[in-house]
Amino acid sequence: MTPDRPRFALLTYQTDNLGDEIQSIAARQFLPTTDLLIDRDNWQSSVTCVAGPHKIILNGWFTHAPERWPPPAILDPLVISFHVTSEIYKLNRSGLIPSDILVAGDNLAYLRRHQPIGARDLRTQQLLSRHGIDSYFSGCLTLTLGQDATAARADYVCAVDLETPLYDALQARTHGRTIRVGHSDRSGGTFAERAALASSRLSLYAHAKCVVTTRLHCALPCLALQTPVLLISAAPDIYRFSGLIDLLHHCSQEQFMHRDVDFDADDPPPNGDAYLALRHRLIERVTRFTGHMSSFRPAPLSALREWLPEGL
Repeated sequence: MTPDRPRFALLTYQTDNLGDEIQSIAARQFLPTTDLLIDRDNWQSSVTCVAGPHKIILNGWFTHAPERWPPPAILDPLVISFHVTSEIYKLNRSGLIPSDILVAGDNLAYLRRHQPIGARDLRTQQLLSRHGIDSYFSGCLTLTLGQDATAARADYVCAVDLETPLYDALQARTHGRTIRVGHSDRSGGTFAERAALASSRLSLYAHAKCVVTTRLHCALPCLALQTPVLLISAAPDIYRFSGLIDLLHHCSQEQFMHRDVDFDADDPPPNGDAYLALRHRLIERVTRFTGHMSSFRPAPLSALREWLPEGL
């Protein structure tokens, strides 16, 4: 009798942040099939009557539901590009602090069972190490997007989640076209619909002359897609950028407003290549786990007409 093939699961989300879907787009590159979609913050709703095991890449931001950890036993995880937050956002109805709960009791035992843990940022790596968990700095799985892909550049700059003063400052010093978009999307929809929307954002960035953003999960994919990018630090939880921000051209909001940054959006400098070592190691580890590697390919410019100004 032929043995059953391995089965694979992929994370879905309840948030308005398309950066989450971008995380799953990065993970999906490494899955030969997607047999199960599972909610990152509500495991049990997704696994009723599901037989295991399912391999899953547990990457991303954890978690809005620390009281629901650890994940169910049907999941065989590779815990990599893993960020443990200290923040309590509105979806966290328990009020528990994830960085306390995920490293205690059964949750601590879970992480030790699945070590070594690839930490997305240095702060998470330090947290895990303090609790005796074998861990290493993996960087973010979005650094693997667009393997060997090159996209034709168009004459526009993407301004991604810039508040009005930052956007106005960018426009005042940019002579070309500027496209203003964001990663917050409250339109709902199925996971497939949201992933398609996130994919179109990635394609938009892939063809841009450059991108200026406050979003980490816009900036890191731009590195992978070889689009010049400037990250403006504006997040309240800046600790999750540790180890990642130095891969990027970056500045504070004040530095950007006062032009105290060496980044000309009309003639943008190329990105550095320090991320490549992380990218190569991520691809090696994840393909070893799943046995598969495809690649996100940006859509052609002709597929992006809804985003592009007339004449591009």
